[in-house]
Amino acid sequence: ALPHRYDAEDTSNKARCKTKLQDELGLRFDVAFPLFFFDDAEPGSGALELVLSNLVSIVRLGAGIVIASSRPPSAAESEVLASFPDEVKLLVQPDAKQRRRLLAGTDFYVGLEKNNPSGARIQKAARYGSIPVALAVDAGRDTIVDADAELKTGTGIVFEEATAGALLGALGRAVAAFRADKFSRFQARVMRQDLAWDRAARRHVQIYRQ
Repeated sequence: ALPHRYDAEDTSNKARCKTKLQDELGLRFDVAFPLFFFDDAEPGSGALELVLSNLVSIVRLGAGIVIASSRPPSAAESEVLASFPDEVKLLVQPDAKQRRRLLAGTDFYVGLEKNNPSGARIQKAARYGSIPVALAVDAGRDTIVDADAELKTGTGIVFEEATAGALLGALGRAVAAFRADKFSRFQARVMRQDLAWDRAARRHVQIYRQ
């Protein structure tokens, strides 16, 4: 599905995937311009409305956003989106291939699910190097270690409330991380996580034997 393959040992082709995505969607190209992927994974939760109502503030952070929406935008929402043709794109129900390309071409995955028992989307984003920015609920709290300011530790960014202030605070932290010298190492660390079941399965066997 990807125009260029990459992995945690060599992430250089992820930048090429980002450039390709920006070109395909007609987004502004700027190496200092982080790109967020907002996933409306929980339709009807108000998450989509939260993002759309704060687009001006998000763009002012110096960032762009791609929205995978579960529904077409309303007339009022379309008017807001039209104000940012180079910074914001909304895709209605992208298929599996498109979603993979979005994960490969974006720097951060923004998850606002209030009920997230599995954390599967967060883990997939991490695998593709799209740093998770998510609510600290359910598996979001379990699968993400909140990064410190110097990016020495952590596997993403978590925030406590689905409010404009909390969301913008988390996105502001993400923009600062993106512009830090250690971002590439941070991204590689997130991608290197062992998300397979092998270790957990072996541990279960050990516990049963004990």
